[in-house]
Amino acid sequence: MWPSLKPSQRVGVAGVIPPQSVAAGVTVNSGWIPAANFANFMAHVSIGAITAGGSVNIAVMQAKDNAGTGAKALDAVVGLAALGETGANTSDTDYLINVRGDEFDANNGYAFLEVQVTAVADAALISGTVYGFDCKDGDASAHNASTTTTVG
Repeated sequence: MWPSLKPSQRVGVAGVIPPQSVAAGVTVNSGWIPAANFANFMAHVSIGAITAGGSVNIAVMQAKDNAGTGAKALDAVVGLAALGETGANTSDTDYLINVRGDEFDANNGYAFLEVQVTAVADAALISGTVYGFDCKDGDASAHNASTTTTVG
């Protein structure tokens, strides 16, 4: 542990799903994030109000490049879509999803991850952040998403 480092130097904001109202059938995502920069990741997905009868599905995907080539579910979190409950059961709920670097299909060239959230049956308020932990080459903030500003 390095107590002299600021928290923003130890944890990077690797990807962001800006807060938004998402129509039924629409998927929003964090964009493809290179796994090479961090040893571990944590996605924080916030689900705000959902219309009664609506639901959401959350998926963590892996791909071979930042264009999403060969995209497939990350095996370690395949059951995640089951979290998509309906109506008030899911409204105002936060999900924390841990992903370790060794969970990628690296032997077959998978080295990027993306968090995807789909509003299934009705509109939903959705936002998310993917954090990178245990930076492999120094200051984690050097790998922040372009929408991130560090203060202090």
